Amino acid sequence: MIALAAGWPLVLMARVLDRFGKGLRSSPRDALLGDSIESRFRGRAFGWHRGMDTLGAVVGPLLALFLFQGNLRQIFLFAFIPGAIGAALVLTLREPPRKKTVNPPSIALRNLPPSFRRYLLAWGAFSIANSSDVFLIMKAKEIGFSTSLVIVLYMLYNLIYAAASPSLGHLSDRIGRKKVLVSGLAILALVYLGFALARHPWQIWGLFAIYGLYTAATDGVGKAFAVDLVPADIRGSALGMLGTVTGLAALFASSIAGLPWSLFGSWAAFAYGALGALVGSLLLKRVIPDTEA
Repeated sequence: MIALAAGWPLVLMARVLDRFGKGLRSSPRDALLGDSIESRFRGRAFGWHRGMDTLGAVVGPLLALFLFQGNLRQIFLFAFIPGAIGAALVLTLREPPRKKTVNPPSIALRNLPPSFRRYLLAWGAFSIANSSDVFLIMKAKEIGFSTSLVIVLYMLYNLIYAAASPSLGHLSDRIGRKKVLVSGLAILALVYLGFALARHPWQIWGLFAIYGLYTAATDGVGKAFAVDLVPADIRGSALGMLGTVTGLAALFASSIAGLPWSLFGSWAAFAYGALGALVGSLLLKRVIPDTEA
């Protein structure tokens, strides 16, 4: 649709459909991944998934730009081909048979396991302060980075995220998900504090690199932890609820972070984010018993 668009209305419609599709596919995909692997390997599996997905997000755009020299319409037409192949390949997957129940489990919050509800609480509290990556890019531009260098910065972040995800997922299998998640949120608090104080380009390079470690320690591991905390028959529902809480909180966080940036400067927005990450890590450490982590 974007490749064929002659104006912004069709592009807007395509983007809305894209986000709807992401909401539709993400939770079933993660539940399918959780069903397909033993618990002792689950962190590693989610880590590899996030790593390969992110590596593709780096290689794909670079390949498209190299092949089509910035012709966006041709790039989107080309991207349709591997996208269609990927969608077709999903049809070849086989799920384990499920028992049909007369009364399927309810997804009401009160019917979810208490440990998962506590996890939602801690993750939601953190997500309220976890603003969009656009603020990091705005900070880099404020320091003096050109648009080209900002793209390179984001590539650096994604490369580190992709490279570290399998290892940190494996680490969560060995020492527990909670320890890795709490450490990841603590890293984010330090990174946001660094962005609040950063004044030189070399500092931005280092902060973007460390930011990749935070994402690797929380994205796949966080989903694996959610799968661990719920019975198999409601994994899709639980992951969908986690995605809803994260998405709504992120929208709120980005709206709120823009206010202190406008009133006091960039440091205030990142100080807000650092505080939220710290609160989230403390909540996660307190509300989830070690026996469930």
